[in-house]
Amino acid sequence: MKIHRLVLLLTLSFSLFNLDAQIFEKDSVVQVVAYWSLGESHTYKYEKNIYTIQGEDTLAWKKNKFDYIVTVTDSTDGSYTLKCQYKNVERTSSNPLDNRMDSWVNDSLMNTVIIKTDENGAFQSLENLEEVEKDAIKIAEIMTDSMWNMLPDSTKNVMSYEKLRETMALISDKKTLLPGVTEEISMLLFYHGGRYDMTDTYSMEEEYPNYFGKDPLPGKKEFWVDDYDTEDGVIEMQSYGFIDADNAIRSYFSALKNMVTEEIPPIPSEEIPVITGEDNMSVWINVDYGWTLYLIMERLFVVGNRKNVVDISLELVE
Repeated sequence: MKIHRLVLLLTLSFSLFNLDAQIFEKDSVVQVVAYWSLGESHTYKYEKNIYTIQGEDTLAWKKNKFDYIVTVTDSTDGSYTLKCQYKNVERTSSNPLDNRMDSWVNDSLMNTVIIKTDENGAFQSLENLEEVEKDAIKIAEIMTDSMWNMLPDSTKNVMSYEKLRETMALISDKKTLLPGVTEEISMLLFYHGGRYDMTDTYSMEEEYPNYFGKDPLPGKKEFWVDDYDTEDGVIEMQSYGFIDADNAIRSYFSALKNMVTEEIPPIPSEEIPVITGEDNMSVWINVDYGWTLYLIMERLFVVGNRKNVVDISLELVE
């Protein structure tokens, strides 16, 4: 569609181009509907692939698949309540430890999240927070004991059981728990109820997952309307986000100190790893119904010559 539009513009006369530009200015704003029906339910196919790469080599990979079911269970003038369920979960990994960890955790834990949003779909609260916290604490305890029993003595000499327990406790800390259990619905609803000018690029402060600790990493996000199919009523939104590198480096060294019992000697500045992180996301939305039709995202997190790549897709199937 973009190529066709470019060819068309190049073949138009100067006067027609001016007329077309005026029309575009007039009709450049698109509104995504902010209304849902009580009892409305939709199923998404979710896939998440994680790769750890060093140089040209893939060191590890992990794949998650499940059905993500979103149901509108309550509706008022100023809010909605959504029940988000995880079903038919499949997990595979190149790391036998990851596969064992998945087997330790019962699929009945943390399989339902209930959230409240405002009238435009913006997150307000996690309604079953207490239940989710209990499940997260149970998962952390199971994983701590199981992992400690599997660690070799050489590792136990530099990392105490208490340090491992504190690290695994991050799973149940609200600062990591809330972004984790609302990741899917937050991506689906980000543009819901919004009014967007197709000639503008929007920017905002954003928080990103922290691979080194519980405090999210600050950064920025830019987003814009990349295409609008007026016949089908579908817009394509693009976004690009990036972390604050200085905060990431501070978090990296803080994590090192917390993981070991010995004092870490000063590291020369030339040996401090370069840390970068960025997100690229494309989202297709039906503006008349407000539901995301398809979403793809790539998240890249780089520490020195090692990078963590996360590919996520959500597709509406029902």
